[in-house]
Amino acid sequence: MLRVGGARISLLTDFEDATSYLDWTIGTHGIQISFTPPPTSPSSSDAPSPLSSAISLLSRPLASLSSSSHTSSSQSLFAAARRTLSATYLPEVAPDQGWEHIDAIDSAIRKAGWNGRISEDLRRSVRVRRYQSRKCVVGWDEFVAWREGRGFPVDLDNDEDDERESRGRGREIYN
Repeated sequence: MLRVGGARISLLTDFEDATSYLDWTIGTHGIQISFTPPPTSPSSSDAPSPLSSAISLLSRPLASLSSSSHTSSSQSLFAAARRTLSATYLPEVAPDQGWEHIDAIDSAIRKAGWNGRISEDLRRSVRVRRYQSRKCVVGWDEFVAWREGRGFPVDLDNDEDDERESRGRGREIYN
């Protein structure tokens, strides 16, 4: 039977809305970001050259396409592009990675699923909630009682655990 000495947990506390994407302290705050991606219409600098042979997905449909099928597919593409994206990083992530504020925000934007260009305007549109984390160590008996009290019993009676314990590797302790 495998017995664990305890569990380490991080309690996320003190959630606050930040006033900007820079309004948090590296090493103290975790960040939870959310944003609606900007429309994918190209800006003048992103637009293809008039001499380009590429066809823009944003151009008008060919006359041979039925307008009803084009409308429904373009509306669904637009709706998918306008969904809210979100991501989070615990307080220790930025310092562990050697990140400054912009590095962490840009990484969170990518983690959320954005593959487009990250501009200052995009960063400013990001809603940031900052939070803190308290690390705790919970004893085994307290952990089991907590799990069972929520309807998730801890099952330690399986052959693999019994075999491991008989070889002397059955007790792991977390400090």
